[in-house]
Amino acid sequence: MQPFSSSFTILLSTIFLALSSPEFVDAVPTAPRLDQRQVDQVGQTHNSSLVRRAPGIVRIPLSSLGEDLAFTSQVNVGTNHGPFVMQMDTGSSDFWVYADVCPQRGTHKFASRATSASMNVSPQHKWGFRYGDGTQVNGIIAQDTLAIGSVQVPSYIFGLLGIIQGPIATKPIDGIVGLGTAAGSRTGVPNFIHMLRQNGVIPANTMSWKLPRRADGGHGGELSIGGPNPNLFDPATEVTVNSINGGFWRVPIAGVKISGVPFAAIAGGRIGTLDTGSTGLVVPLGDAANLNSQFPNPLRDSQTGLFWVPCNAKLQMSLTIGGRDWPIDPRDLRLVDTQTPQGYCMSTIQAGPPSLQGTWIAGGAFLKNVYSTMDFDTNQVKLAVLR
Repeated sequence: MQPFSSSFTILLSTIFLALSSPEFVDAVPTAPRLDQRQVDQVGQTHNSSLVRRAPGIVRIPLSSLGEDLAFTSQVNVGTNHGPFVMQMDTGSSDFWVYADVCPQRGTHKFASRATSASMNVSPQHKWGFRYGDGTQVNGIIAQDTLAIGSVQVPSYIFGLLGIIQGPIATKPIDGIVGLGTAAGSRTGVPNFIHMLRQNGVIPANTMSWKLPRRADGGHGGELSIGGPNPNLFDPATEVTVNSINGGFWRVPIAGVKISGVPFAAIAGGRIGTLDTGSTGLVVPLGDAANLNSQFPNPLRDSQTGLFWVPCNAKLQMSLTIGGRDWPIDPRDLRLVDTQTPQGYCMSTIQAGPPSLQGTWIAGGAFLKNVYSTMDFDTNQVKLAVLR
């Protein structure tokens, strides 16, 4: 493929960083994981201070950023100036917001004792890790009341970000709510769903997702905590798959079908990480080349390595999981905001780092097409057809 103009190359590189910035590779710790004794030393444990109520399902609205590049919800932290726009991410397991003293904070909202007198800060308890896109984050532990949806979690322990270096700093978010499994947490703090369940606020330790799609108006996105929303999916189509543990929600992908026909180039199956923090399908280079070859006249930029496909292409593609084929809307396989004068759009099927090997990152391009439920207690994933 011939390289585009320098200005356009800068644009597409920025978009690709947004595509690849979510946490699709194991976070690499740069500080020791906090043990429970250290977590408890921060202050009064949040377990004992969470107000009990009759168990009920909590439904949290979800919005999308740009062309479904990320999915967010609004969160309040103490009396800090909010609400915070938080990326809701099943591909990582830690909650953090910017500190007022973070040099890279810019216009992001921040947490500070100056704006929330109820916040406790523990400078001696440090944390740090690197996300899959190379973004390095470091900070300390803090504690304050978390308010999300219709519930509050008093004295919730979270990460206060002091330094960030990398693409995530440029995203229009004020922090990340990591909702991967407990094994993936680098701060060692249970997520807020665990806290709600342990205190009987919700009936089950689960989360269910309906991701919004901008092309459909961006409405109706929802994260349901404690139980699924039966109005959003067809229960007769639901399948249950055991998650392959390791800090992420990983399921076996038995194969791919193109126009209903098994695609022989993807043989032997793959492991799919279900990641609401990722935009597309991030796969090994060979798989990316084979899948994009099914579009008419695909191109690959020789400078960036990105795949481009005709904007008007309507590839019929499905993933086979749990014995069922899950079609992907053709609109979710390209990004029209990155359209070139030649009528090409960036494919949402892109090559990841060599470390992926047989693992795929199944991000929003796939997850927008299913109703997904993740159960922390059983370590299972349920998929169903959306209503």
